[in-house]
Amino acid sequence: MKEENNNFLDLGIKKLNPSTLFFSNQLEKLFEHLQEQLFLEGASIFASRLIIVPSPAVEQWLRLRLAEHLGIATAIQPFFLTQAVYHLFKQRPIQRIEQILFLAEKISKGLLEDQVLFEPVKQYIGERPQRVMILAKKLAYLFQRYGQYGDFQIQHPWQQFLWEQHQRCFPPFNELLKRPALAKGKIHVFGLNHLPPLLFHFFERQQASFYFLSPCKEFWSDLYQEACCGDRPQPLLLSLGRVGGQLAKMVEESSIQTYEDYQEEALHPTQYSLLHLLPLQQDSSIEIHAASTKMREVQILSSLLQPYLASSVEPKDILIMAPDIKEYAPYLRAVFGSWVFLKEETNRDKDEEIQAIELLFSMEDHRWSATNVLKVLRHPLFKSHWNAKQCETIHKWVVETGIRWGLDGTHRKRVLGVETDHGTWKDGCCQLLEELGCGGTRIDFPDAELLGELMDILDVLPKALDCFYSSQYCLSQWARACLDLYEKFFDSGSGVLAQRLTPLLTQSNKHSYPFQVIRPLLEEVLSQSGTDNRMQDLQRICCDSLLPMRCLPAKIICLLGMNEGAFPRYDTDSLDGLQKSSELPPQVDFDRYLFLEALLNYRDKLLITYQGRDPLDGSELPPSPVLQLLLPHVSHCIHPLHGYDERYFLEQGLPSSSQDNYELCLAKQEEKPSCSVLFHIPKPFELPQQEIVVHVSDLLQCVRTPLRHFYEQISFAKRKKRTQEDPLSVSPLVLAKLRRLCLKMPQQQAIEVLQRQGEIPTGNLFEALKERISSQILEVPTQTYELQLGVKKTYEIEQDVFHMPAFTVCLKNKTIVHVVGRLEGVSSQSVILPDKADPVGAIKWWPVCLLSHSLGLGTSWTFSRDQKQKQAFFQDAMPALTTLLHYYFQSQSQASPLYPQIILPIIKGDQDRAFQTLEETLDPALQWALQTQQIGRNLPTWQHTACELYQEMIHAWF
Repeated sequence: MKEENNNFLDLGIKKLNPSTLFFSNQLEKLFEHLQEQLFLEGASIFASRLIIVPSPAVEQWLRLRLAEHLGIATAIQPFFLTQAVYHLFKQRPIQRIEQILFLAEKISKGLLEDQVLFEPVKQYIGERPQRVMILAKKLAYLFQRYGQYGDFQIQHPWQQFLWEQHQRCFPPFNELLKRPALAKGKIHVFGLNHLPPLLFHFFERQQASFYFLSPCKEFWSDLYQEACCGDRPQPLLLSLGRVGGQLAKMVEESSIQTYEDYQEEALHPTQYSLLHLLPLQQDSSIEIHAASTKMREVQILSSLLQPYLASSVEPKDILIMAPDIKEYAPYLRAVFGSWVFLKEETNRDKDEEIQAIELLFSMEDHRWSATNVLKVLRHPLFKSHWNAKQCETIHKWVVETGIRWGLDGTHRKRVLGVETDHGTWKDGCCQLLEELGCGGTRIDFPDAELLGELMDILDVLPKALDCFYSSQYCLSQWARACLDLYEKFFDSGSGVLAQRLTPLLTQSNKHSYPFQVIRPLLEEVLSQSGTDNRMQDLQRICCDSLLPMRCLPAKIICLLGMNEGAFPRYDTDSLDGLQKSSELPPQVDFDRYLFLEALLNYRDKLLITYQGRDPLDGSELPPSPVLQLLLPHVSHCIHPLHGYDERYFLEQGLPSSSQDNYELCLAKQEEKPSCSVLFHIPKPFELPQQEIVVHVSDLLQCVRTPLRHFYEQISFAKRKKRTQEDPLSVSPLVLAKLRRLCLKMPQQQAIEVLQRQGEIPTGNLFEALKERISSQILEVPTQTYELQLGVKKTYEIEQDVFHMPAFTVCLKNKTIVHVVGRLEGVSSQSVILPDKADPVGAIKWWPVCLLSHSLGLGTSWTFSRDQKQKQAFFQDAMPALTTLLHYYFQSQSQASPLYPQIILPIIKGDQDRAFQTLEETLDPALQWALQTQQIGRNLPTWQHTACELYQEMIHAWF
């Protein structure tokens, strides 16, 4: 024994009093004292040592450091707070699922037997039975807190009733703490940032050793008393440290012996100010970055970390945290790849079995949407065993037949109250069956067997889920039903699903619940994950959520998503009367202390990002309130929308280390127009001496949106405008498509075509839009019949036009142009143009007018929007068509401002009106150019070109 003692003395282990409390501003210092206390002089190496930790992260951190420093972890038992208490009294811990089921049963019975007492609960649940289980989960957590903080009066009678029922079934936690502990062994309470008074005094009586993280040397109770008197020596500490202040007050009022071991050297300015209660100073070790989206936050973070990873910092020295790391998980994987390890990454995210059963759970939620059904059919464990080609064939059928959601009309009526088969799986399969019988292009005869298998699945799977949703079982029976449902449609995988659900098979609670009620509990069980991490995970960048004592010491700590409203988080219970203890700090105070822990635990750099712009409307979003006091003293950078913005690569620009973005920036600079000012003075150009093919659609684009035509010709990326569509409106583009279809078929048939394509909603939304659509569309076929043009004739003759040979035009300089494509709206009497007979509408369709006249397809043009006809004012359209083709080639070499909306102001010489109209034009390419390019006021120089193209037509028609 003497030799053993000498060995421990060699390790520097001291002998201290049995009950002690250690304060330090660094977790590493606390660990040193824990290490000494674990193996006191004279203590047996095999003596039981119980360590109470706040989180699995701290448990793992302690085990690794003990193995590294002592080379031994024998007889060391880490416990969480509640588990430790039950272990000390040698009682079986109360299972959370047991509490939830018990409370759910009492709530369900109370709603039936005592409706007066449970009236607030009934109003809260309403028509959502799943809220029974959600409320039971909240109450289970709350009642656990009641036991930890002691007895107090509850105001709401229904909650008092449930609390009394809970105490009769489960031993009151606060009564348990009054008894003497049975288990023996030294207790160490490590790293908790808050302890209920009952538990603190209980561990004090057990002569436990405490190890608390403290940002400053002063007692927090004195600091808060000074703050109440108006003296605010450290506003950052007062704002963030209320939870720690309450713990410091309990320590000060107790008789426990305290030791302080603060690190004062190598501190950053903010840490030093917190330690000595000094005003905040400029701190270059903290950076705050504002990004436009979550993806840009992660991209910016990656760029900031590259220099550190290229030097002495290893991935394991970096910790990335967010209020909810799952929101950033896909972006972190996309940007960092295998460099990151998500601490909260559950087996549900990894295992195919969990994904499969949750897909089945969500089928009714997504109304049997095409996307969700295809996910099931493509699942690697699905029993159909279809190959990739067969799945692609089914996907093609879904797109071509217009399947959107719903099994059939009856299912849609149950969901929306309107019975219609359009866009359902039944409608799509019936279309394919008809084509299979009479011949069609969407399905080949060899695929008949695949279609039959698909229809069998769409018959069996809904019936199985209908039985599932219409049944009521107890929890153990529901677990068995889930396993049976999975085995019916999926092959065996890793066995994780059975592993998660097997413990539920032995549950003794026999109260029956419908699936909607039990589903939240089943999903919680399926989402549980273990704490075992592989060694290769510990060498990667750790990503975790901001939860108590998850923020461990690291060289670089990164905080994502620090927006107002996202952090600190607020309690959003919608049910009034969930009484909380006055001694239990609110969630906002816990979150503020979590941020304070991050300030204490970084060693080299603290990088903070937040979303500074709303991605929908571009409005400014404020950062989290916890950053407000830091902003004046740290680097604050607002980043542009894209990572390839040239501001990143200026001599003293924004920080960036992305080679890809640098190359994109160079490419973007090279692709800019050669002119310094857009819409510069027209310059002479030479036509190529060769044969050129021009498509009718390109000719129309050149006339209608010349700037977009110019950008595409110089290989600019096509820019698509993303807008938030009003669900109770139909876009002008859809109305235009509908008007064109109404020239060929009855209105109801045209609407059904667009409904199958998803352009027009169905059900109640369509009923709300029906009158609005009819008022704008109904006149088109009516006017067509009044003009005696005939819908069928228009359609038949249009088909002949499609197959006509290319129209050839010879230009100057021996240039031969072949015009190809289709002309829409051609009939035997006229060309029907779906627009108004005004200068703008005529200019938009001017190429069609010239080509149809040159081809001998008609000498009049009918504008269906206002039932007006225009006759040809020329005998030969070739001169005007030649001028138009010259302009077509000119607009490819230099940007043209001749949008149809500004032709009249330009011809009249009204430059201000022309420029104002140009700014109001909704072409996305033009709007982008107006925001990013220098627009010269050279519009009068284009007057000659506009007159050559359109003046004669405008003079003759308008």
